[in-house]
Amino acid sequence: MRKPFFVTGLHNFFFAAGIVGCLIFLQATLHTWYFECEIRVLKIELVCQQPLNNRCQYEYLGEYKDGSLSKIDFAYLFATGELTVGDSVKKDRFSFEYQLNRKKMDWKFASHYLSILFFSLVALGLWRHWTLKILRSK
Repeated sequence: MRKPFFVTGLHNFFFAAGIVGCLIFLQATLHTWYFECEIRVLKIELVCQQPLNNRCQYEYLGEYKDGSLSKIDFAYLFATGELTVGDSVKKDRFSFEYQLNRKKMDWKFASHYLSILFFSLVALGLWRHWTLKILRSK
């Protein structure tokens, strides 16, 4: 009889945490990797979730080279409040490097997301080890 791959138990928390962590890593890195812009920041607005005002984020209105305006999501590229009105941002697609006011910078959150990936893979390894231990004991 073939042993099952997935066994019920509390150890599955490691599986869930590992999968969620890997998805967070993938989403953040792909968003940053594929994001492309060349804009000048015109307006910055702090928007808070109602009614408690407990979740706030900055929304940026940017002007592209062709004069069009758009709201830009810099959630994975800049720290909260790092940009000011008048800053110019240039980010090429397929790169983790960007220019802020013509100064080259690397993606500062790379180490954070690599840490998330590392701990997610450790969690998946622990889950697999624990699952095999349970299967061997049956």
